[in-house]
Amino acid sequence: MDTALFGRRLGPVAVAIFTVLACLVLGGCDPDAAEKKAVRDTLQVVEDAIEANDARTYTELVTQGTFLHYERILRLANTARQAEVAVLPPAERFLILLLRHHIPLEERQNLDGRTLLSRIVSEGWWAGSAGDGSSIDYGEIKINGAYARVQIVWNGKPTGFWVQFIRENAYGQPDPTAPWKLDDPSMDAFSNDLIPRLAREINRNENDLMVMVVARESGEPVRPDIWDRP
Repeated sequence: MDTALFGRRLGPVAVAIFTVLACLVLGGCDPDAAEKKAVRDTLQVVEDAIEANDARTYTELVTQGTFLHYERILRLANTARQAEVAVLPPAERFLILLLRHHIPLEERQNLDGRTLLSRIVSEGWWAGSAGDGSSIDYGEIKINGAYARVQIVWNGKPTGFWVQFIRENAYGQPDPTAPWKLDDPSMDAFSNDLIPRLAREINRNENDLMVMVVARESGEPVRPDIWDRP
């Protein structure tokens, strides 16, 4: 539409009114468009940091709750026996397996949630694509004040799982004026669904599947007592 023509005939106020009405009628205006772009931009920086093993950037873009989550898993990796590990969700069991396989107990005891996450990113544990041709992407974004959800797309198909972002201040509180940050543990729900499904597809239990993946990716055998001995 030639809004310049309307401007010459009706003036700038009429143009503004006409534009708003056109957006409402045609559905071309999204009041959350700027926020969605900011979330997507943050997500891109997060992904770039992972691929570049850039721990400093990654840890600056995650929530305070993320560090608490990794600290809790770290404590379990350092102390939990098999019975305690067995009742944890698949994503948490998998992270404990990774920690015990890659980092000796003596070194783990000197880490906290932040330094652990820094090490994971800087050593490239998450970098690179899946070797089996699977792909993960992100689709629809929903904004709710200081919270945002980004839909996970698996192998080109939208899933029922979402990654959460929070506008969070330096005190770890939701704040509409603060930058968007990734709530890293929100990705666990997708993993907790995916791991059992993959295990069923190859007729293995979840723990065997995880051990197989870790051994293949690291090129080193996983010790037999890894679930019971920190």
